[in-house]
Order: sequence, then C-alpha cells, then structure tokens
Amino acid sequence: MADDDKTEDPTAKRQQESREKGQLGKSQDLNSAIIVALAVLFLYYYGSSIVNMHLVAGAKIFGEFSRIDINEQNIVSQTYDSIFFVSEAMMPFFLILFIAAIVSNVSQIGLLLTFKTITPDFSKLDPIKGLKNKFSLKTVVMGFMNVTKVMLFAIVSYLVIDSFYVEIFRMTGQDVRKSMMVFSHTFFLLSFYIILIMLILALTDFAYQKWQNLQSMKMTKQEVKDEMKNYDGDPKIKQKRRQIQLQMSRQRMMKDVKDADVVITNPTHLSVALKYEEATMRAPIVVAKGADLLALKIREIAKTHSIPLVENKALARALYKDVEVGEPVPQNLFKAVAEILAYVYNLKGKKRVASR
Repeated sequence: MADDDKTEDPTAKRQQESREKGQLGKSQDLNSAIIVALAVLFLYYYGSSIVNMHLVAGAKIFGEFSRIDINEQNIVSQTYDSIFFVSEAMMPFFLILFIAAIVSNVSQIGLLLTFKTITPDFSKLDPIKGLKNKFSLKTVVMGFMNVTKVMLFAIVSYLVIDSFYVEIFRMTGQDVRKSMMVFSHTFFLLSFYIILIMLILALTDFAYQKWQNLQSMKMTKQEVKDEMKNYDGDPKIKQKRRQIQLQMSRQRMMKDVKDADVVITNPTHLSVALKYEEATMRAPIVVAKGADLLALKIREIAKTHSIPLVENKALARALYKDVEVGEPVPQNLFKAVAEILAYVYNLKGKKRVASR
C-alpha cells in the first residue's frame, strides 16, 4: 500500500506487535550522551583517586621488582598483581558505565526482553530494498545529524583549546603536577561543552526517532477496520465475553429474587419470579427466570426469603418463553398474573389488589 494511504494512528495491537519485534523509537545518541556524561562526571570526582591508586600500585610493583629475582615465576606473579590492582581501581568506573547503559535504554523504551532484533532477517539482503533505504528520509536526517555533530565538536574543541593556548604552550618545562592541572581543567571544560552539545542533539534525535517510529506504524482505514473485525470476530473472545455477561446477568438476577413478590413454577423445570409495585409500575415485571438447575436455585432463594411459590404450568411456560428478565408482563398474561398476585397478597394479609 502507498504510504499516503496510511493516515490512521496505530492501534494498541499494532503498537504491541511492533514493541515485541523490537521496533522502537529510541536514540543511540542519547545512550552515548548519558554514558559519556556519567563517565566524565565520575572521573571529575574520583579521577584523582584512581590515579593515586595506580601510582601506589606502580610504586609497589616496581619496588618489588627491585627486591626480587627476575625469573619467569616472579614476572607472572607480578603481572597478576598488576592486573588485580588495575581492575580494582577501574571496576567502579566500568560499573558506572554498565549501569548508565541499562538506565539510558530503560528510560527510553522501558523494560523489554526480546530476541527478534538479533534474529537473522534475510529480507535485508534485498539489494533493491537496501538501495531504497540508502536514500530514505531517515538516512538523510541521520547523515545531517552526523555532519552537524562533527562540525560542532570541531568548533567547540578549537574555541576551548584556543582559550587555553598560552597555558598549554607554557606546560613545556613546567612541573608535572601543574601541567596535569592545566590538562585536566582543559579536558573537563571541553568535555562539558561536548556533552552539552551531545545531549541537545540526542534529545532532538530521540524526538525524531519517536516520530519516525510512529509514522512507520501508521495504518490505512481498511487495516484498522480489518483489525477490529478480526478482534471482534475471534470466537474465543466472543465466547469469553458471553460467559462474563451471562455470569454477571445471573448474579444480578439471583440478587433480585429476594425482592420478588411471587415465584411461578412449572413446578420443577421452570421458575419465574415476579415483582409488582403499584406506585411505580404499570405492570408486574419479571425479575428472574430459569430452567432446571437455575429454576431450582430460584426456588431455594425464594424459600429462604419466605417468597410464595405458586404452581401454574401454562403461565410459567408462557412467561419463560415470551418475557425477558426486566420486561413487564404482556397484556395477554396480565389477568392470570393479577389473580396470582391477589392470591399472594391475601395470603400475606395485604389489602392491595393487583390491577392495571
């Protein structure tokens, strides 16, 4: 289908399918910016500690070499010690990078575990499709973003280094500590501006990736109709829906039995509960009806709440067949029902007469 026909927003089902396939709007640049920012921040606060640990480890190792025999066993032992010291010093740094990578991804797409993104897709080997992707809008935008990043990084680097040109030139012949201070100050200032640019461009890219992913999931009107038809037409969904509706209807119906005035029976196969309030009803209404086990349940509830049971096979069959729950008694059955209600009221000592 032509992309011009895809004017409808993706349905929840389409979005879920896209998510399961790993087709998400996320920015790799944002991941990189967050990781670099946390790495530089960590070095800014703990870089001196790491350097001191390396200096102490180096002094210890070289001191050991001056006191031991140089042989294969001692060299291997000192090498393992060096690796251990370096790993111990750098472990917090790499742990920060690992946490940053997880947080940056989760913040963009949430928790998601899928292997479809690494499953081989041989359709990508199609040269025509590959050529089309080379000249797509996404490729053009990404190319423009990359060129913009390189230019901005170059300009910022030039301006920062130029501002420290004199100090850098004077580093020659100066004390190592002073030279390191100038170098670190230049490095962190340059890092700050570069990270700021990275974050701005990354957020722009993130917004574009979200928009582009939404556009790729757009649907035609016909696709939306077909999806809704398939969803509504699923036999399992229909059956489940009917079961829930039937269960809720039965629960509500059984609850209304206790408010009935009389239950007309078949006597065993059918039960129909009727209620009539002269002030608010033009005719008695059926509040519950059922056959077999459901009829038995209605009679049990009626007995529990002292509701009279009246046996009338013809009337019970007519009411069960022709009147739904919540509907009033029809004209042709009203006389028979009125006589039963009058009988029931007399049994209860009431003087109310059921009349239309």
